[in-house]
Amino acid sequence: MALATSLDAPLPAERTHIFLLSLRAAADQASLPPTDMERAEAEASAPHLREGFLARRRLLRRAVGLRLGASPGDVLIARDAQGAPRVTSAREPIFVSLAARGELVAIALSDRPVGVDVEPIEATAAPAWNILHPGERDWLRAQRAEEQAEKFLALWCIKEAYLKAIGLGLRREPAKIAVNFFDGADRISVEDAGRVVALDSAFVTRTEAHGVPAVVACVVLVR
Repeated sequence: MALATSLDAPLPAERTHIFLLSLRAAADQASLPPTDMERAEAEASAPHLREGFLARRRLLRRAVGLRLGASPGDVLIARDAQGAPRVTSAREPIFVSLAARGELVAIALSDRPVGVDVEPIEATAAPAWNILHPGERDWLRAQRAEEQAEKFLALWCIKEAYLKAIGLGLRREPAKIAVNFFDGADRISVEDAGRVVALDSAFVTRTEAHGVPAVVACVVLVR
């Protein structure tokens, strides 16, 4: 899985595509007006959240259009029963996931259930030990003190990406999910309530795209 930082280049022929975009890239609403459904969703949210919601939807529709070779104006996005975005206009199965923190928007597209998460790296951030599985706590305590905050973000991003992929988000207790890294972070496994999850692929990386240091993770499930 490669990480794209713009919507300008053609996509490689891969099962899963991950984008890390700047919210500023969706500032021009006139180029892609919202659908009636998006307007209704925006109006139902708090006024200070509407502009960001519509901007993220524009980015998502453009990413889906790029993946499918379709006009973004023809891409329709709804919400599933859990509130996650769902493409309703595609003839082929496509799963989408979106995460946003500040000016960063992470998008994952796949032909299998997928989840994505992004977290900015802040120098003052400290691990939230209470949301970690006991095995994760042991692993994190064994890391160098100056690396623990960033390695915690890697654990957390994988957890949240997995929870999005199974369609539950933070409705589950994060401490019941265990992330394991092998060969650094080149190989990743996830255990849920003691059972190993069948993953198609998993990815986590540190990046400084768009001037913001961040950790990005993506999890794709076996269908």
